Amino acid sequence: MVRRLLILRRRLGDESGHVGVLMAMALFVVVGMLMMTWNTAQLSKEKMRLQNAADSAALGYCVWQARGMNAVQNINDEMYVALSMADKLLTIATGFEIAALGCEALEYIPFAGIGFKIAAHAFHIISMLTGGMSGLLASRICPWILKPLGYFYVFGSTAFGWWGAQQLAYRNRADPLGNVSVSLGPFGRLGLYALGVSFPVADTVVLPLGRAETESEKAPWKRTTDSSKLFQTTHYSIYKNVHKVLGTGKPWALVPWVSKRGSQTGVGVTPGPSVWIAHKYHGHIEVLPLDQWQKGFSGDWKRKMPMFAIAAAQCISGDVVAHSKKPGEGAVNQRRAGFGTGATAKLVPVATAIGALSSTAGKAVGKIIYH
Repeated sequence: MVRRLLILRRRLGDESGHVGVLMAMALFVVVGMLMMTWNTAQLSKEKMRLQNAADSAALGYCVWQARGMNAVQNINDEMYVALSMADKLLTIATGFEIAALGCEALEYIPFAGIGFKIAAHAFHIISMLTGGMSGLLASRICPWILKPLGYFYVFGSTAFGWWGAQQLAYRNRADPLGNVSVSLGPFGRLGLYALGVSFPVADTVVLPLGRAETESEKAPWKRTTDSSKLFQTTHYSIYKNVHKVLGTGKPWALVPWVSKRGSQTGVGVTPGPSVWIAHKYHGHIEVLPLDQWQKGFSGDWKRKMPMFAIAAAQCISGDVVAHSKKPGEGAVNQRRAGFGTGATAKLVPVATAIGALSSTAGKAVGKIIYH
């Protein structure tokens, strides 16, 4: 009995192995901290990637708005140039047509009639070429090609901006709303990977442009004089039919797109700022150390944690006017700064963007979000 007590006392007093116990406990804490650090680093990486998704969606959307503004201004200028040229060609065609009609009236003079007849045909041909080009510009190219292009960019730029924003958010690994999306092969995926709205909200649907309303805006484009009857008086039907088909001398009422808001004296009028949100939830972190432990309890290798990123951008600098030529200043396409559009896009603070809707809301957001 005494011997057993002595052995027990000796064992209780033995300090060998204590360091191993402490090292095991310390190692447990260190490994846990390393795994938490790794998880935190991955979370930060995903957060930065998600912020890139929001930034690229907002900027991509506003880039399309800027493209639309620039395209509409270019179309306005091209139509103005085309119609101005059509007017000049019509003046030339009218002069040769009058000369041709005069020669037709002298065709029946004995001996000299054949010369007048040849001259009448020559004048008609020149009138047909110049008048035909005038009618082609005013009655075909402008209303059938350039005018529809203007409508396309005014109403389609925001739609393409939305599509582009979704694809950029998708490629930056944002999750679709409700985790619902459809693969379109090489065209990306169809789904709401980012949500955005412009202030004013109307700019989310269509560019802030409208048809010119005042006479001063219509002046460079509008011609109401119908001189087509002059080209129908000849008795040579071939020339008469050509002018009729090409619409030579017909009046036009084509109207340019101009900015709805602001003045046209160099003040830039562009769509309002746009705020975009992207999110992640469905399995945004895969097979991390702590998730190995989680798998033992839930069988799920993917951690699900809501994550959101917000960004704002704006189409800036520029205006859309009837045509970018100021009276007495250079050629049409040589634009001065602030006259005509030179739109581009840039990221802006979220508080500034929301401040366009309400200064109070913008200040409140600025207190909460640092961007």
